[in-house]
Amino acid sequence: MSSHEGRSALRFLVVSAAAFGVDVALALAGRRIFDVPVWLAAAIAYGIVSSAFYFVHEHWTFARPNSRTSARRMIQTVISSALSMVGRIGLIALLEAWHEPGLVGAASYIWLGAMVSLMINYTLSRFWVFAPRQA
Repeated sequence: MSSHEGRSALRFLVVSAAAFGVDVALALAGRRIFDVPVWLAAAIAYGIVSSAFYFVHEHWTFARPNSRTSARRMIQTVISSALSMVGRIGLIALLEAWHEPGLVGAASYIWLGAMVSLMINYTLSRFWVFAPRQA
């Protein structure tokens, strides 16, 4: 692993930790305020957070000297986020169908779903969305 790749992985973890905090707070607030299912609260929160954090990944996490906002990468990010969301919401919906959670259980479900989406999103971001292009 090159130093650039190591720095990108570390930055991804830092950004993901920040995004995770905002994501969980929004999902729990949505669950509590609007009394919606956990999977729906998590989906809404994830949509908001992943949209905002694309720009952080583009211009900091995976930045290279010639980095710039790209319509192609933005579309790939939307696809990557959608796939990550399917993994997250699928797991949360399965857990919720298995056992209706209270507030603590909802936080656990959101955390587990977030871990699944983090793995999916990092893999797609690192090796597809922000992978160096061959000339």
